Amino acid sequence: MGTKRKYESDQEVPDEDWLHPRKIPNQNLLCRLMQREAYACRQRVNAALISRQLHQNVVPRFTILGIDKPAVFLKKFTLDGKYLFAFSSDQTCIQLFKYLGPQGGASLINDLPGDHTTDTRVVHEAFGKYFRHLHCVVVISDAHEQLNRECSIFTNDGRYLIVASSGACGREPEPAQIFTTNESLKINNQFPCEDIAFHLIDIHRGVVCDRLTFKVDRILLTHNHGIYLYNQTLAILSLQHQTIHIYNVDGGKFTKKHEIGRFLFPDDQQLVDSVEPVRDPSGAIMPTSGEAWLNSLKHRLLAALYRKSAGDTRQIREFCQLFGAINQLRIGKMQLLDEDHLLIKYVKEKSLQTRSQDATGPSLFSVYRISVGEVVDVYTNTSEELLHLADNFCEYFRNLPSTCSPSNNANAKLILQRFKQTILNARFGGQQEMVKRLLSQLPISCQSFSASPYLDLSLFSYDDKWVSMFERPKGAGEYPIKFYCRDSGLLRYKMHTNQHIQSNRPPQKRLAAFTFHPKDPFVISVQRINGDYIVNFHVPNDNHHRRFQNSGSSSMDTRL
Repeated sequence: MGTKRKYESDQEVPDEDWLHPRKIPNQNLLCRLMQREAYACRQRVNAALISRQLHQNVVPRFTILGIDKPAVFLKKFTLDGKYLFAFSSDQTCIQLFKYLGPQGGASLINDLPGDHTTDTRVVHEAFGKYFRHLHCVVVISDAHEQLNRECSIFTNDGRYLIVASSGACGREPEPAQIFTTNESLKINNQFPCEDIAFHLIDIHRGVVCDRLTFKVDRILLTHNHGIYLYNQTLAILSLQHQTIHIYNVDGGKFTKKHEIGRFLFPDDQQLVDSVEPVRDPSGAIMPTSGEAWLNSLKHRLLAALYRKSAGDTRQIREFCQLFGAINQLRIGKMQLLDEDHLLIKYVKEKSLQTRSQDATGPSLFSVYRISVGEVVDVYTNTSEELLHLADNFCEYFRNLPSTCSPSNNANAKLILQRFKQTILNARFGGQQEMVKRLLSQLPISCQSFSASPYLDLSLFSYDDKWVSMFERPKGAGEYPIKFYCRDSGLLRYKMHTNQHIQSNRPPQKRLAAFTFHPKDPFVISVQRINGDYIVNFHVPNDNHHRRFQNSGSSSMDTRL
């Protein structure tokens, strides 16, 4: 039997040289349930992935545009997905809502055609179908204080919520309050010191359980930059006083464990206080800001750098030359790697006094062990070793269960490699610039990544320019965001965000923030246009099955 041939561009091509079309796996929900039950061991993939594959069959394919919501700022779901919390419009209260499930509004949208709606009745009733108001927690009673909408953390059990508030100092602070250590930052009128408080809220009872107050301080609250929660250990970075406060969150209380900065252990101050204090020429006791000895944490950093240089004459000479510059570095950010290790980033003090920080400026990273007061290792912001650790052990930096990252997902790793190549090939790029850009993302803010299966790159393919696991507002496009099945390449669903409003102000960049439910096919998108906020719900809807049933087909057979 002769070889079959096909013709393309006037050339004969043997049949066996053609690429065979990819076989599309069975997309039927019933078949997938049977395979998961009976043949899971034969699929040779992770059991968690088999379970998450079912999310490809139930997706938030329908968009309700312009929801009528209460006068609140919707924030995010608890880690278990049972509750949604929001800030009141005056930013003094926390509103808690019970999540009623993705099927809550099925009766409203089941008969609607298409994949989105602006129907007046649906828009008006949708919020009440999916959420029930639970508690209004009054957190702030002082008119000069407000909650920070960009700072919120949940405990792992979903029981408690930590929020922060800030307000101007009651009276002009004295120098002794501003400069408590010889590492304290200089006065900056652009970023004045404030009175900051952290509030622990019991979600089930709707009450404030405990409160932490930091007077005359500066803590970066935006996007949780200055705080980090790992299990029950809470770390708070006082930027002004260059001190890291460690607390235990248990039983609805903040319990102080450590204060890392001028001292490392509680008995350190007792030892210093037992010595005769240093006095100035007038006989007054020298303030702590004028101490000549090194801050305890800075001393550990310099000692670790010297130990790394020991035995190498050139490195010791370089260490001595840079000693003064390193001593002038200040803590810019930190995160908990586990309950006993901190990743601390040191930057120039000048970069902490401006809004536009240089991401590729000189900086150091140190890994500090809390229990023994030891700096385990130190890395520069050009360290290939630290970049290797960040690329291959993302879970330890992101602190998220069941998440997709470059260290466990080939598709996420491919996106990272493309980003690296973009920097390498860019003008004024290169290997060192690429390392600096990637390490500038460390330390990673607490609870800044979504664990939703609908953002899992092993299940869905989408344009991360418009939406990603990193929970930050992104530009809103003119067209719907399309999600494709990773295994079949078929379009699975679309999310509409292109709602327009009339405004007399000149057009500005449109932003959209997405809040994904951690498990269910339910997404809240908040679109900002010229200072106005539009809330959309993206929910599952089986109206296309109903149309098939009316035409005589089986909904089970046609469901993908």
